[in-house]
Amino acid sequence: MNNIAKSNYGLTPEQQASVREEFQKLLDDLKQRNLDYYDEYMSAPAAKSHHQNYYRGLVEHSGKFAMWLYGRSLRGDIDITLQECARIGFMHDFCKLFLYESDGVGGYDIDYSIYDHHAKRSIELAEELGYKLSQKEKICILLHMAGGWWNDEDEELLSAEDRKWIGENITLISAVQWADMKACE
Repeated sequence: MNNIAKSNYGLTPEQQASVREEFQKLLDDLKQRNLDYYDEYMSAPAAKSHHQNYYRGLVEHSGKFAMWLYGRSLRGDIDITLQECARIGFMHDFCKLFLYESDGVGGYDIDYSIYDHHAKRSIELAEELGYKLSQKEKICILLHMAGGWWNDEDEELLSAEDRKWIGENITLISAVQWADMKACE
């Protein structure tokens, strides 16, 4: 989590500490739920060859995501709590757990067979680990990838009620997508 400090995302040191504290609670909870998943979360890269493609890249990327999103919340741009920012940031890329293997020369290979339905898989894995996700959290995780990098099968997960909620909360969905992009820096 130390790399998160490089960007303050418009937050005061106290606000940054609040995000780190919420994120740490989630890390501690994951450690209690499943030590193998915790160890993987703490060591996995966030990508094969792009953003945070190094040891501990996933935890850095996810923490930055939560930090950026919370900054937008405090500005009044979106209606989301600190806890929701932390949870969405923490779980949005769960699908990347156990996805990468070292290629032996400083990079990573990827098992694309478990990468399909990226965001959907993150939701499924969170639920398999016993996390209870709200509609807001599920939709934000499902739609977190800017540019619509999700497919028709993922869209089938959305009910009429979900679609209505998305329309009413499009600013939040946009902020979540921006959080993912800004966390790549």
